[in-house]
Amino acid sequence: MENDSFETSIQKKKEHLNSLKSINFLIEINEFKKSIKLIRKLRKNTRFLDKNFFYTYALYSYGIHNYTKAISILEKLEKKYGFFEEAHNLLIESLMLCERHQTAKKIILTNKISFINFHYLGKIYLELGDFKKAKKYFFKSIDIKKDHAPSHYQISRIRKYNKKSKYLNTLIKLSEKSNLIDKPFYYFSIAKYYQDLKDFKSSLFYLQKGNAQRKKNLTKFKITDFIKNSRFRRKLIFSNKQKISCSNTNIFIVGMPRTGSTLIECIFSTNPIIKSGGETSILDRCILRQQSVRDGELKSNVLNVNYNRFFINPNKKNILTDKTLFNFVNIPVIINSFSNSKIIEILRDRDEVIWSIYKNNFDSPIMNFSYCLKDIERFYSYYEKLMKYYKQKYSNRILSIRYEKFIENPREESKKIYNYCGLKWDNSFLNFKDKEIIIKTSSNSQLRGKIYNKPQENFKKYKELI
Repeated sequence: MENDSFETSIQKKKEHLNSLKSINFLIEINEFKKSIKLIRKLRKNTRFLDKNFFYTYALYSYGIHNYTKAISILEKLEKKYGFFEEAHNLLIESLMLCERHQTAKKIILTNKISFINFHYLGKIYLELGDFKKAKKYFFKSIDIKKDHAPSHYQISRIRKYNKKSKYLNTLIKLSEKSNLIDKPFYYFSIAKYYQDLKDFKSSLFYLQKGNAQRKKNLTKFKITDFIKNSRFRRKLIFSNKQKISCSNTNIFIVGMPRTGSTLIECIFSTNPIIKSGGETSILDRCILRQQSVRDGELKSNVLNVNYNRFFINPNKKNILTDKTLFNFVNIPVIINSFSNSKIIEILRDRDEVIWSIYKNNFDSPIMNFSYCLKDIERFYSYYEKLMKYYKQKYSNRILSIRYEKFIENPREESKKIYNYCGLKWDNSFLNFKDKEIIIKTSSNSQLRGKIYNKPQENFKKYKELI
């Protein structure tokens, strides 16, 4: 009998471990509904709730952008089980996404020296705008692990190369030896090197290699999936609109990537009465949380409450900005669920946008269209078509701002934005350099300096080569 009991226990343990593997795989392919079902099932058997289970639960929370929940789980895990490298790394990333950079830094400095900890310190200082310290820690990271591709890539982003630089040979050698996941980091870094030297032909060659490899590594982009999702949002029926009680002003910045949206968000970030959320992805999460959405109905009051509850807003400010650009598909949801909402669309020259997307190394699955110029063009065309429809339907609810016009006259364009939002303008809001703001996007280095007063026209340098 004892042997039977022991064998049964071993069998259950094996089943538990297999379930954890399944959950991790489901999280990896963004199947979060199936993941949480298995997690809830495993939680019932408290006997096997070990560090691996709690790490997986935190990974799920991170995957659905509930970073506060992930932090809570990971802090308890570390307290109970001690240092656990994967959990430690996930905790640092979650803290940074919650803009708790000082806490993240403190945790890193109290743990052992490692290449990944130096990399995280580099990212922290990069987002805080201290490029000198950022570069210092990225170099410390590759001093320990010579082939840490993400650190090499970050160095290339903030470094200005010249002909005397010997770094090119290092990058080429590393790219030849690297695995398929790391290769794009090196290819984009080499492309940046040649761009700085104005050798646009060589730069284009490595951009094409980097994008081709990225495309192989990720799920194939299908514009039909995006269109289907957009049509579903348009057909939703909204109930309980009269029960919306939240008085927050929610400002949604929408548009295509690389249009200057971070620049627009910065004029809000420097205002002390506004909380800027960055690219939160909260709205999609709140839509999918509602069971009734499967039947085409969305409870507006519930969505509003959940959205403002999940929004990271420690000082309880009443004006919140969300720069999740692809919220343009959610415009009907925003209009019907946020009575005080403001929607700002950012526009820029089409060719410049397409090229700027192509030459940036996006690491997000949602950007799987960005590695092929034809895919980017298809996505952009659908975006234009959809926004034309929404701007006709909700003409008085959407403000369109052109990037080119903004940089020519930032003060007047900023005033226009503030007037639309019903806010009082102050010229100091344009002094990004003098304010401690966190910038997480690839526009970081550009926005720490002086605002360009004319478009850079990067595409013209490559147009004849394509």
